[in-house]
Amino acid sequence: MVVISDRFWRSRFGGREDVLGQTLRIDNVPVQIIGIAPPGFFGVQIGEWVDLYAPLSAQVALSPRVKLDQTLGETDGYWWVRQIGRLKPGVSETQARQELSTLFQRLVVPEGVHITVAKIPKLITSAGERGFDPVGADKSQALWILLFLVGLILLIVCANVANLLLSRAVVRQRESAVCLALGAARLRVMRQYLIESVSLAAAGGLLGLFLSHVLADAIHSFIRADLKIGGFDIHVGTRILVFTSLISLMTALLFGIAPAWQLAKASVNNALKAHSRTLMTGRLRLPRALVVVQIGLSLTVLVAAGLLGRSLTNLRTINIGFNRENLVYASVNPWSAGYKPEQVNQYVERLRARLAAIPGVSRVATIEERPLSGNANATAVNIPGRPYRQDGSDSVLINHISDDLFETLGVPLVTGRTFQPGDMGPKSDAVIVDELFVRRFYPHENPMGREFGTGPKPTELYRVVGVVKSSRYNTLREAIEPTMYRPSNTATRPGFNVSFAIRASIDARRLGGAIRDVAAATDSSVPVVEIKTQTALIDHLLLIDRLLSILSSAFGVLALILSGIGLIGLLAYAVARRTSEIGIRMALGASQRDVVHLVLKDSLWLVGAGILAGLPGAFFVGRLLKHTLFNLQPTDPVTAALSLVLLATVAVIATWLPASRAARIDPMMAIREE
Repeated sequence: MVVISDRFWRSRFGGREDVLGQTLRIDNVPVQIIGIAPPGFFGVQIGEWVDLYAPLSAQVALSPRVKLDQTLGETDGYWWVRQIGRLKPGVSETQARQELSTLFQRLVVPEGVHITVAKIPKLITSAGERGFDPVGADKSQALWILLFLVGLILLIVCANVANLLLSRAVVRQRESAVCLALGAARLRVMRQYLIESVSLAAAGGLLGLFLSHVLADAIHSFIRADLKIGGFDIHVGTRILVFTSLISLMTALLFGIAPAWQLAKASVNNALKAHSRTLMTGRLRLPRALVVVQIGLSLTVLVAAGLLGRSLTNLRTINIGFNRENLVYASVNPWSAGYKPEQVNQYVERLRARLAAIPGVSRVATIEERPLSGNANATAVNIPGRPYRQDGSDSVLINHISDDLFETLGVPLVTGRTFQPGDMGPKSDAVIVDELFVRRFYPHENPMGREFGTGPKPTELYRVVGVVKSSRYNTLREAIEPTMYRPSNTATRPGFNVSFAIRASIDARRLGGAIRDVAAATDSSVPVVEIKTQTALIDHLLLIDRLLSILSSAFGVLALILSGIGLIGLLAYAVARRTSEIGIRMALGASQRDVVHLVLKDSLWLVGAGILAGLPGAFFVGRLLKHTLFNLQPTDPVTAALSLVLLATVAVIATWLPASRAARIDPMMAIREE
C-alpha cells in the first residue's frame, strides 16, 4: 500500500478521482494506492520531492538491498530511521529531549554493559517545523549574502524616494507658504505631507506584494526547471506581509520627515515674494548626498555580483582532469528485478554491448561512483614497511571501474597500463592509482608492481599496474585527493545501482531515449534509475554558486537602473533650477558643447564622490564573500575595474538626457521667463 503525492496524482493520473485502489509497480513489486497527500506537502526535507509514501515495513519488499539482505532492516547496528513526533500539550521541547535522550541511551547501551560516556552515541533532536536538515551551512551563508544585497537595494530605493520627495517639496514651497499665510499650523502642514508619504509607501508596498507573488513563482519555476531541484515552497506568508508593511511604513516616516520639515519651516514672506524659479535656492546638498549614497551602494552591489560571477566562472572552467563534454551516465538496478549475483555481471555485459552499439556512441564503461556527483568512498592505505596511521592522513578515495573507463572519461595514462577484461575477476589484485597517490606514498620509488593493503590489518594486497593523471573526483572546491581504482565487480555490491559512463557525439536527449529503448530491449523488468550528463552533475554541485551569481547579477542590474534614475532625476532637477543661468551663459556666447560639458562635469563629480564613498562598502562585501569565492581574492582588481567602468558608463548615459535638454534651452525664452 502506498500514498501518492498530489503532484504525482495530477501528472501521472490526470487528477482522476478513481485512482484509489489502482495498482502500481515499484521495481516490479505491485502496490495499491490508498491515498493522496495534500497539495502543499512535498516531504520532510528541503530539495527532496517525495512522490510515494510506503509503510516502513515495506522496505523488505521494495528496497533491493534489504530484499537481498533482510537483516539490514532489523539489525540494531543499522541506524537509518529518522523519526518525527508531536509534543503533548504542556510538554516543552527541553523535557522531550531529555526523555528521548535517556530512552535512547538505554536502548544503545544494554544493561550491565559498561562503556565510556564519550563512546555513547548521541541522539540528535531539532525542531520539526522545517523538516530534516532545513538549511546547511553553505545554504545559510548564501541566504545571509542575498539578504545583505536585498538590504543594499532597499537603501538605494529609499534614497531615490527621498530625492523624489525632496524635489517635490521644493516645487511646493509656494503652496505651503500660502497655506501658512492663510492660518494653517506648521504641524498640520507637516502632517499633510507625511500622510502623502505614507500613502505613497502603502501604494508601493501593495504593488511590491503583487510583484512578489509573480517573482516568487518565477524564482520557484527557475529553480525547479533550470537548477533541477524541487521539494520546497516559496510563497508570500503572513510574516512577509507584516515585514513588508513595517518596512513601507518605516520608509515613509524616515524619508518623509525631511521633506515635510523643509516644507513646514519655509519662510512665508520669502516664499510669497519669490518667483517659482528663484524658490529653488541652495546647492541641493541633501539630494546630492543621496545620489552619492546611491552610487556608492550600487558599486558595492556590483562588486558583489562581479565577485560571485567570476567565482562561478572559475568553478566552471577549472581543469577537472577529464573531458566533461558529451559524457552521459546511465544507472540501472538489476537487483530490483530479482537477479542473482552470478547473473548480474552477465546482464551488465549484455547491456554494455548494446549501449556501445547505439549510433553516435564511441565508448562505454561501468563505474561505481560517478565523478563530481557529490558521492565518494574512502579507505585508509596500509603500505608494507611503513607505519599505519590511524589519524586519517593516509586516507584515499577509492572507486570501482571496468576496463576502458579511463579511455571513456579521457583520463590520460602516465605509466603502466589500464584495466583489461582479464582484470575484472573477483580475485584480481590489480589496482590503478593516480599521480597524487604516487607522490604521497611512493615519492622516490617506481610504483609499478608495488603492493599495499587497506585498513589496520589488511587481508589482501593490491598490486599497482598503472598510474593515471589526477582528476577531480569528489568536489570542485576542495583540493584533489589521492585516488585508487579497483576492477569493477558489480556482483560484490548487492542492491546498489550499476552506472554506465557513455561517451557519445549525439544530443543528450536523443541519447537518453535510445538508452531507455536499449535497456527495455535487454530486459524490461530492470528499471533505468537515472540518466545524467556530466555537465548536469557539475551544475548540481554548483547549485548554490549558480543561484548566488544569478540573483546577485539581477540585483546589480537593478542597482544600476535605480542609480541611473536617481542621477537623471537630480540632474534634470538641477538643470530646471539653472535654466536662467544657462540661458544667460548661452546669450553671452557659451556653445551647446559648453553646456553639455557643464552638466557632465557636475555628474562626474557626483559619480566620483559616490565611488569614493562606495570603496569601503566594496571592500567589506569582498571580505564578507571571502569564504564563498573560489580561486579569487576579495580585492580582485579586475572585478573592481569592471564594476567602475560599468558604473561610469551608466552615469554617462544617465547624464546625456538632462545634458542634451540643457543644450536645447532657448536663451531668450529663459531670460524672458526670469
